[in-house]
Amino acid sequence: MKTEIVTSIKEFEAIRDDWNKILEGSISNSIFLTWEWMYSWAECFINEKRELFVVKVYDDGNRLVGIAPWYIEKIKIGPAAIRQVSFLGTPETASDYLDVFTARGREREVSSFLYDALFGELAGSWDCISLQDTRAESLFLLSFMYKHRLQGRHFEITQGSFCPIISLPKTEEEFLSQISSSRSKRFRQDLRTLKKTDTVEIRTHVADDIEEAVDGFFKLYAEKTEWEGKDLHRFIKRFVGNAENGKYLQIDFLLANGNTIGGLLHLKHNHALSLYLMAVDKAYNPRISTGNLLVGLCIVRAIENQFRVYDFLKGYEDYKFYWTSEGRTTQAVLIVQKKTLPVIHMMKRMAENALKTILR
Repeated sequence: MKTEIVTSIKEFEAIRDDWNKILEGSISNSIFLTWEWMYSWAECFINEKRELFVVKVYDDGNRLVGIAPWYIEKIKIGPAAIRQVSFLGTPETASDYLDVFTARGREREVSSFLYDALFGELAGSWDCISLQDTRAESLFLLSFMYKHRLQGRHFEITQGSFCPIISLPKTEEEFLSQISSSRSKRFRQDLRTLKKTDTVEIRTHVADDIEEAVDGFFKLYAEKTEWEGKDLHRFIKRFVGNAENGKYLQIDFLLANGNTIGGLLHLKHNHALSLYLMAVDKAYNPRISTGNLLVGLCIVRAIENQFRVYDFLKGYEDYKFYWTSEGRTTQAVLIVQKKTLPVIHMMKRMAENALKTILR
């Protein structure tokens, strides 16, 4: 087996087809690992302190069998500096379910080879590896950490985030029967209440009119939240452009008497509809929960469109647990070369001291 390293945007652009072919056949298939998502992130956020470190793994027949979608960032800590390997897509765009993905059935083989490469021929390229929002059930990572433990090297694994999901039934009635009767009743009541005074409409935007809808959503987002999200807006625009007219994107607006009172930006991939961003006018009608109503209507639409999963993605916001207690977890992994341990310990002490200063 052998490795090849992608270090330039031009090289990254050239591997689109091979990348997605491997991903689609892997057990790690996720919207956040698609070439379109990660290439768009690299276009927006690779800078003078960051460089691409995408590791391609080939088998002895020169077939591409695995990809580690990484970058290296130089982080200055006092008088010292470290080179940290992280997943593309983090931290700016809150990507979930990240992984090193491989051809199906080659996970352990690729994991073992990449481990040896990182501590062998590639050891001079990095000081620590910090992998956030990794799939907790990652077979690649389980194999990697098992070998790491056998070698007696330093690492830390911490619980990441909980990502609430709904395994969607075939009908709206089945879905409403799965949640508590009080919440099912509240959903129907809120819809009736709004319809008493307003003409209610859900507008769904995909494909041809998605670019205009993206601009409209972020305008609403800036108005209704405390964060303008300019970098995220720029990223999503790139993502739309790189993804064949936004094939992975769906934006749903809730209109009352023609006025937009809420919007959801969804990602769609592999039979899942994922809620990525929300913006609602909470003050429009104090008698209802605009956000919960819009989410409920979109879940019903997802069932009608035969999605199998509605994914709220990471976060502990109340509205997510209003609809489900089912979910997936992610984890964070820190791997440190022995020579870097003193710097890492210094980082921890500085962080602890900074926290103590804030709490005084």
